[in-house]
Formats: sequence, C-alpha cells, structure tokens
Amino acid sequence: MRTLQTYKNFSSLDGDTVGFDSSAGSLLTYEDFAFALESAVWKRSDAWKANDPGPWKLLVGLFDAEKDLRNEIMTEARKWTGPNGANLEFVETEDVASAHIRIRVETDFNDSALGRQARHRKFSGTHTMRLGYLSNSRTNRRQRKRIIQHEFGHVLGLRHEHQHPDSGLTWRTNEIVADHLGKNWGKCNTKDVTPAQLEKLCEESVRSFYLSHSISGHKLAEYDPDSVMLYTFPASFNDEGVEVSRLNLISPKDLDFAKRLYPA
Repeated sequence: MRTLQTYKNFSSLDGDTVGFDSSAGSLLTYEDFAFALESAVWKRSDAWKANDPGPWKLLVGLFDAEKDLRNEIMTEARKWTGPNGANLEFVETEDVASAHIRIRVETDFNDSALGRQARHRKFSGTHTMRLGYLSNSRTNRRQRKRIIQHEFGHVLGLRHEHQHPDSGLTWRTNEIVADHLGKNWGKCNTKDVTPAQLEKLCEESVRSFYLSHSISGHKLAEYDPDSVMLYTFPASFNDEGVEVSRLNLISPKDLDFAKRLYPA
C-alpha cells in the first residue's frame, strides 16, 4: 500500500485529502466519502479502485449565497480540476444537507475542513467551509479569487505551503502572537478567558498555522513560493526577514500536484 502525506507537495501535502468512488461515474455517497477519508495520510487504495475511470464527483452546497456569488465560487473551485488538474468534478447541489462540501458566506471567517476531515462528526449538519470575506465590499477581485482557490485547496487536502520544512523560514512565534492577539483569527480573540490564557490559546493557533509539520518518512516535492496555499506575512514574522505580500493564485506546481493526487 502506497501512502502519501498530504502536504502541498507530491507525496505530501498540507492536510487531508478526499477520496472518491466513481463506479459508473456516479456521485459519491456520503457514506463512501466518510469511509474513504480518515487521517492526515492519504491512502490511495482506500480512496478508489485502480480500475475506476473517474472522474470523481463531490457535491457542493451553499447555505446563503446568491446566484452570482455561487457561480463565482464554483468557477474558482473548478480551476483545480480538468485535464491539467485533479480528475474530479465539483458539482453544485440545491440539497445542501446532502453535500460533501457545505459552504457558508454570511460569516466573518475564511476556513475549510481539510479533505476527509469534512466527514467528522463535528461538521455534522453544519458548514465544512466558510468564505466570509467574500461578503466584504473591500475585498477586491484578486483577493476573492485567492480566497476561494485557497479554501478549495484545503478541500483537496492541501495545508499551508509556508509550513513546508524546506521553506527555509524560522518563525518568530512571539512576534506573530503579539500581532494576532485580540484579532478575529484562530483562538486569538477567545472570550471569557484570562489574558494569560488568551495568549496561550493564540500561541496554539500560531503554532498550528505557521510552524512546519512533522513529515518523517514521507517524500516531499520542492517548496513552491508561488503556491496559492502560501500565506502572506511581513518580514518581522521570521528570522530570515522574508516578506510575502503578493496574493498568489493557483500555481502550475499546485495544479500539477492536484493532477498527481487525483489522476485520470
């Protein structure tokens, strides 16, 4: 059995990946989806049979989006797929409760379950993705594209590229915590806790979102500074003084990895 650590790299990505059953090209049932997806290690043999032709289909439901916004979301999501990308289809459904990916836009957050984690009981009956910044009139067109593409990268199983152990970045945890503390990010604005508890919770979020993951025993592709999965951050966040200010969209390496992860 071949396993792939889900990082945004071939043989490795930053998160979980989804699994599919494409018998007769039919839509994947929620039960199949739940069976195929389990941990941060992607097991190809658990996801589909070798002779399944694909493409595999995931149902996408949106709780509270108007038609134009729904079209925008689906258009950007599908940029991960096709002949040069993942051999899967994102299929919009009006039956949100039955969807594998359930999206809410009337919120203040952007986030997504990582791949198969979407089937975890904590997501039962609720959203698996939030695209709250799309409702903000100050979010420009490129930002909107990046937000959608980034969160659907998580749907495929990608985590954050800056957490790649070959990024060459040494993170200044104290600097990042000081910047994020009290902001509506991670656990950095948790209510009804002491200042010391809040700082500790914020540090947990910073370590989870910035520090490299252990990927011992798994082969990695090279670090991709153009990945849509890369955060933007100031030079003060790392000892190397590296700043990332541009808003990356899906890169050729992102797309190539998606194609390898979900082959035709």
